[in-house]
Amino acid sequence: MKSLLAVFFLYILTGTAFAETNPLVGRFTHDFTSPKNQSVWTVKRTGNAWQVLVHGSHQTVRARQIGDAERAEFWDQMWWPADKSKDAQCLLVEAQLQGMICYVQRSTRSGISDLSSRKSDYFYFDSMGGLMEIRRKDT
Repeated sequence: MKSLLAVFFLYILTGTAFAETNPLVGRFTHDFTSPKNQSVWTVKRTGNAWQVLVHGSHQTVRARQIGDAERAEFWDQMWWPADKSKDAQCLLVEAQLQGMICYVQRSTRSGISDLSSRKSDYFYFDSMGGLMEIRRKDT
């Protein structure tokens, strides 16, 4: 019985250690919240389904990860180097005002003028508010 329990716990530990974590899942904030550092969005993923809790309205909305072609088109609209889009991950938030939460690593941001000086690997974009640096909070 002890060996069975040991195998079970080893399975749990190794499964957790090697589980892929998606950088788009978590709680996000930005510098314009009051009180400071308050959660603005919580992104969850269950299988292929994405949901975003918008904390201000207490509304949960659907979202979807955009594909390579959509991401490349967005990069083109922003006048960013096309080759820099392939390493980014973006989530289209399907709310009244469609917005996008994106993760772009520092090495990729270095070649994008609008993102290179930012400290965070994340940004939010919508057509009304434009481009805003956001950051992931500890989950």
